[in-house]
Amino acid sequence: PYNNIGSCYIRLGEYEKALSMVNKSIELNSEFTEGYHNLGLIYERMNSIELAEKNYKYALSINPDFAFSNLNLSLLELLKGNYSSGWDSYRHRFDAQKVATKNNYSYPVWDGGDISGKNLLIISEQGVGDVIMFSSIFNDVLDSGANIIVDCDQRLIPVFKRSYSNVNFINESDYRIDYQVYIGDLAKIFRQYESDFPSAEKFIAVDQEKVKYYKNYLSKFNSKLKIGISWKSG
Repeated sequence: PYNNIGSCYIRLGEYEKALSMVNKSIELNSEFTEGYHNLGLIYERMNSIELAEKNYKYALSINPDFAFSNLNLSLLELLKGNYSSGWDSYRHRFDAQKVATKNNYSYPVWDGGDISGKNLLIISEQGVGDVIMFSSIFNDVLDSGANIIVDCDQRLIPVFKRSYSNVNFINESDYRIDYQVYIGDLAKIFRQYESDFPSAEKFIAVDQEKVKYYKNYLSKFNSKLKIGISWKSG
């Protein structure tokens, strides 16, 4: 029960209380994988990255297959700029059930080999914001000579049509698929080093009609303070 109470305190952001509870659970069982994982999570939230990493690794020394610690370690690696190892371990997001996918395809999985002239199915995962972020790699895939077919949320189709002229969509036509890849795995292929990231390159094209509409709409309130609300995913 102590670890569960600690998890509740983590959700509430009361990290000192969470530490107290989780440490009690470890006192009762020194080989408690979930307890050490929660310690890592607490220290990560407190921005004590070294202690977080230490506890995640200790959890994995007890249970090397504990997906949540493997995943969180991969995210710490990315945070530190160790992209090669970070993206490689990012595969644990599937084991940790952090990825929701609606389709189960059975095409050969693309591992980064020669794809020139082939039809590649890119499968969306996680939330809309994550898909938009990883779509920044679409141009790299296109430069590799592949034909891209995307399976994504319907809301993103007009966004991607504006932004990428050579991207197709799974629900609009029948395609002979040669390979498949989850969109998050594109980073493992194309973002191994910091130099692989484009420098402040805009990759999403805005809807000019909506820009025009809102400029006209907001012009009515020139004398008033205008406050924009920025959406942030969880």
